[in-house]
Parts: sequence; structure tokens; C-alpha cells
Amino acid sequence: MLDLGCGHGRLAVERPVFAEYVGVDFSEALVQIGRERLRAAGLDDRAQLVVGDARTYEGAPASFDVVCSLGLFEFVEEPERVLANMVRLLRPGGSLFFDVHLASPLYDPIRRWRWRRAEARGAFPKRSFSGEEVRRLAADAGLVDLEVRMTEYPVLGDVYARTGARWALRFRDALAAHHGADLLATDAVVIARKPSA
Repeated sequence: MLDLGCGHGRLAVERPVFAEYVGVDFSEALVQIGRERLRAAGLDDRAQLVVGDARTYEGAPASFDVVCSLGLFEFVEEPERVLANMVRLLRPGGSLFFDVHLASPLYDPIRRWRWRRAEARGAFPKRSFSGEEVRRLAADAGLVDLEVRMTEYPVLGDVYARTGARWALRFRDALAAHHGADLLATDAVVIARKPSA
């Protein structure tokens, strides 16, 4: 498994379901924290973190069964370049997934206001993607079996994070099961496959 924009290796520590894991992040500080976390979790024999750029990471072509990126696409200026590199590193028939902030006609004005405030305090700029943009990115990268799964809706994640109220998660999952609620979604996971050779 290859995880681009891995931060401190959270995915590896929380879901150690891989034979081998390589995480890549541009932050040396996060990579160092992640290495310590992997060591503490007893995963450093099959998981490693390296400092690098998701757009240009030069791993061996077609060498990973799974390539993913969580929490990165909202920050990158060249999502096509990142996705092209992900596909280059993925073996034929392999699976790829990444998450995006999904453009929401109801929630985007609020979200953009919040992002501008955060940017004024020094945060990295963020962006959202329309469902059409995500599908075009995947098609242009040559991916097949594309699935866009809605994962979040306004306020529900915040309610759960602040209060631990399980009803918020149940309501979120019920909305995600019905495509009629897709226009309300604020986040999605994109899952696809590289065609077999």
C-alpha cells in the first residue's frame, strides 16, 4: 500500500491491514512523528514513512496493489498531477482511493467563509470539487469502476466530534445510502481501479 500525503501515518496505525506500507509526506516533522508511532505500534518492520512530494514521488512504476490519499486533494493545486502519479505507481488491476471536499451548493458559502478566515491566520488554502470534476479527473487518469461515496454532510460530523452523539453518524449513514441526498454532501471518497494489462 502506498499512502500519498500520509501525514503522521494515521492510516497505517489505525488500519494495519497491509503486508507492506509506504507513506509519503512533504512534512519532515510529521514523518518523524509517524515513524515513532509506527515503532510504538510494532509496525516498523512492514511500514515506512518517507519525506517526499505526492506529485513527484519516484517509487517503482506499477509496484503497489493499493494507492491512496486522504486529506491531500483539498490542498493540492495540481490534482491531475497527483492522480497521474498515483496511477503510475499502481499495478494493473490495483485499487486506488482518495477523499475530496465535495462542492455543496448549500454548504460551500459557509465553508469558503471559514476557509478564508483560516487562510488569514496562515492556514493553507483549501478547495472543493464537484462530482463532475472528480469523474473527469478519474476518466482522464484512465481509471475504471469509479465509485464516489458520500461520507459527510453539513453539521453532522461536527455534532459527533463535539458530543459523541451516535445519532449523527446513523443519520449520516442513512443519507449516504440514498443518492437523492448527494446534493447535500460535503465530503466524498473516490474509489477506482486501474485497468488490468
